[in-house]
Amino acid sequence: MSTNIQQFTETKDRFVALWESSIPTFMPSEAQWITWLSLHDEHALLQAVIKTVARYVKSQGAMDGDYLIKYCSAVANSIPSKL
Repeated sequence: MSTNIQQFTETKDRFVALWESSIPTFMPSEAQWITWLSLHDEHALLQAVIKTVARYVKSQGAMDGDYLIKYCSAVANSIPSKL
């Protein structure tokens, strides 16, 4: 496996683990993670996931999967990316 692909996969796996440990009721698809990581740098996506988790906790888990993805995407889009 090339170094870039391996790094990308390791980064994706770290985000998946963070999400899974924070929002166990819903997991974005593999395609969604690839899209987010293709569009946003790690810092922007990390901030988006953290804010999504905070919103999820505040809602006491009442956010559905579609809303979680839309919210996380909107937050990530609002953070200037270095890509």
